[in-house]
Amino acid sequence: VSGGAAYNETMTEATVSGPMQIRGGSVSDSHGGQEFRANSADPITGISWRIIKTGSPTDNFNTKLYASTTPTAAGGFPTGSALATTADIAASGITTSYVQYDYTFTSPYTPTITNYYHIVVNRTGVSDTSNYINIQQSGSGNYSDGQSVRSDSGSWGNVASGYDCWFKLQQTGSNNVITEPVTTVNTFA
Repeated sequence: VSGGAAYNETMTEATVSGPMQIRGGSVSDSHGGQEFRANSADPITGISWRIIKTGSPTDNFNTKLYASTTPTAAGGFPTGSALATTADIAASGITTSYVQYDYTFTSPYTPTITNYYHIVVNRTGVSDTSNYINIQQSGSGNYSDGQSVRSDSGSWGNVASGYDCWFKLQQTGSNNVITEPVTTVNTFA
């Protein structure tokens, strides 16, 4: 992730339990993401996802950071205006095999330590059930400080108990990076 501290990965692969489909528009599976707990007050500068595409999506997507409806407890949903966002990314450039993609937020966000937040993937186009992107998920409940969420027809809900998206948050100056499936990754400046 550019703009943040470099990091040294020691991760294992998540077991794919079914991808989270991000179809766009305002219908079923329009947006999706992951709840997480801030374990550092250092600025959040970027996000990594493991993503594939289905079909040939022609629109863009981005990732936004939101506060949680329950800031001091797990189980909330995204709320309010975005606290940070990535630039739009062309969905056509995503591969058909899971690959890690690293994105930088246009402005870092400094979280409140121990509060809960949500990172959400948003499509810019209309709903499309044949051409969309998928975020890799694990159904084994590897990440204990939140779970994956999605928007179905404009209402947020949990994907299923114990499901987590494969994700990494990059924080400037942190000694660790919040990740799923492993919650601590050593970093270096």
